[in-house]
Amino acid sequence: MQHTENSTNLRGLAAAGATVLFGFGLSLAALLARDQTEGSTMSGATHYMGLLMINQPLNLLWFMAGPALIVEGIAIIGMIGAYRPAARRWTGPLVSLGNLLAGPLMLSASLHVLLNLVIRLTASGLWRGPADWIAIGLLLAQTVPMLMLTTLEVQAVAGVVDHADPEATRRHRRRHAAWLAAAMALIHLAMIFGMVDPRLMGWVGPAHIHP
Repeated sequence: MQHTENSTNLRGLAAAGATVLFGFGLSLAALLARDQTEGSTMSGATHYMGLLMINQPLNLLWFMAGPALIVEGIAIIGMIGAYRPAARRWTGPLVSLGNLLAGPLMLSASLHVLLNLVIRLTASGLWRGPADWIAIGLLLAQTVPMLMLTTLEVQAVAGVVDHADPEATRRHRRRHAAWLAAAMALIHLAMIFGMVDPRLMGWVGPAHIHP
């Protein structure tokens, strides 16, 4: 029994370590990668929308669709497991995988956008009013809840959460649900503000741009 428990803990620690290394490697690659935000200046649209429209399908998957699919997949698959206990044999591992991927993917996207787009727009004064910086700000803000999803999963697989304690398990699940809801809300808010015509929120575009 003790041998089985030790083996489980070692596998959990190995998974946690692999996740940390994966996140570090992905973040480093995002910082060193060629600028994927260049050319995101669509006339009359937010830079968020321009960012998604160029370098497809990479930008669409990296900055919006990928994080959205992971978060919504976690929610849907988790609900299947909650209502169909027999399905937990496959829903559990998929939810865990989604949690482990969420943080590193979003962190790499945010670092790339921050380094290549946010600094450039701020230095040159090219922001297109509130809709523009709110959309990009919400994109960057998604990093916090998605990193928390990964952190909670790492704690679970590394044995930090005592699954034999019902209260500890419930507390862990509540935190996971709260951060998952926050991630979903931020993703959809970023989409909404990203699709807004920035002139509706006070931006005055160049004279040659017409509504």
